[in-house]
Amino acid sequence: MNTEVMNKTKLKVLMVDDQLLVLEYVSDVAAVDGSFELSCASSGAEALACVRDIDPDVILLDYAMPGMNGVETAKRLCEIDQTYQILLISAHVDSADRLSDEFTSCIAGYIDKPFTSQDLLVNIKTFGRNRRRWVEAQNELLKISKAVEQSSNIVIITDSKGDIEYVNPMFTKVTGYTPDEAIGQNPRILKSGEMPAEEYAKLWQSITSGGIWNGEFHNKKKNGGYYWEAAHISPVRDYTGRITHYMALKQDISEQKMMEAALREQQRQLVQTEKLAGIGQLAAGVAHEINNPVGYIMSNLGTMSDYAQTLRHFLNLYGQLEAALELGDAEAVTGLREEIAQLKKEDDIDFILDDMGELLAESIEGTEKVRDIVQNLKSFAHVDEARKDVADLNQCIESTLKVVWNELKYKCTVVKNYGELPCVTCNPGELNQVFMNLLVNASHAIAERGEITITTSATDKDVVISISDTGSGIDPRYMPKLFEPFFTTKGIGKGTGLGLSISHGIIQKHHGTITVESELGKGSTFTITIPQETAE
Repeated sequence: MNTEVMNKTKLKVLMVDDQLLVLEYVSDVAAVDGSFELSCASSGAEALACVRDIDPDVILLDYAMPGMNGVETAKRLCEIDQTYQILLISAHVDSADRLSDEFTSCIAGYIDKPFTSQDLLVNIKTFGRNRRRWVEAQNELLKISKAVEQSSNIVIITDSKGDIEYVNPMFTKVTGYTPDEAIGQNPRILKSGEMPAEEYAKLWQSITSGGIWNGEFHNKKKNGGYYWEAAHISPVRDYTGRITHYMALKQDISEQKMMEAALREQQRQLVQTEKLAGIGQLAAGVAHEINNPVGYIMSNLGTMSDYAQTLRHFLNLYGQLEAALELGDAEAVTGLREEIAQLKKEDDIDFILDDMGELLAESIEGTEKVRDIVQNLKSFAHVDEARKDVADLNQCIESTLKVVWNELKYKCTVVKNYGELPCVTCNPGELNQVFMNLLVNASHAIAERGEITITTSATDKDVVISISDTGSGIDPRYMPKLFEPFFTTKGIGKGTGLGLSISHGIIQKHHGTITVESELGKGSTFTITIPQETAE
């Protein structure tokens, strides 16, 4: 019965007395007052026989009765229901007896004879309401107890020292420990050894100082298996405010953790796929960029091979001349000198020597270009997503421009407005992918000839990168969906719809923001803001 209904219904009173005049008097008071319903019994035995049917809020019990006296009857009644509010009516019980254990264990109060109607009503209403509040509290406690027992969450109650006093069935289901095995133990029986000791210290410090702790545990089951749980731990205080217990509400989140891990792996693979797809789209241009230096390196090597043959013949003649001089063969010396002079004139040995230096320098420069392109490609294809490094984002942008340059150079003029930037702790490979996506998109937005402007700057806390183009702009209808996965404004087969979505995710991972401003026919500007000190 809820509080509102209980307060509106009349109190139930059982009057137990062997004197008819007393029963009639109390009946008259009930009839006049109207606040309680009265039932009567003339002996203790009769009271015991009817009390279960009546379920009285207050029992008025005469002390002196034949058979069982009032105290004996009260003890028997308490065995039936300890919530009964039993008032002993007597003129024969002194104050010393009233304080004895025999009386206090089952008697709630006393009404001395003779009593007035006012005395009777005050006691009935006071103790009757007390009993109803007690019953209500017991009912609420029963509901809570059933809810805890049937809860899908783990419930643990410990004493002030942290020793377990209660665990619910879900605790046993998840951990494998029965209540008998857990009660009296410390929750450290669940420790896996994989959680930092500092976390436990913070937890204990928080709850012992009266605070609430929320967090996650990676715990160990009785069978040695591991599980994850999200925990909410709070102190329980008594009426004085003293902490007497701690209650932990926990939820097994092992499946959620597995799903999160699987999702992260899928995202990692998706990002890697998009990276490789992006590089694949640029492959022809990159091949062209590599072919240029490789072409003139091969040409230079062919020329230098011819030069080497000529120089080998020239040096061979000098060797013969040296031998002729040692033998004193004047005729041979003269002939060799003429042949050497003729060869030097015909093959222009001085030119060959000068040209070889230039060919070598040009070839070295070409190999450095090839090396730079390959290194930039490796940084984009790198699979180590968790790697953090300190990077200059201006250099990252320059590196990206080298990879995508063949995509831009035929129709874009690139304007660089680089500000002085502090180094940022980040994943350079991931940010390079963002820059690549934005630069390639900017190029695709330009139909014939246009301009891409890259501007970088720094505030007290952030690094800001803006990439603007003079392309076709973005239809306002598409702006809300721009960063959604698989959304693309390009034709079928021309875009995966993942570039901007992945870029948005990478910037969020770096605790930054990416925004866009666009106007049809005039172009778009993407602005990236990244904190100088990014969290892990």
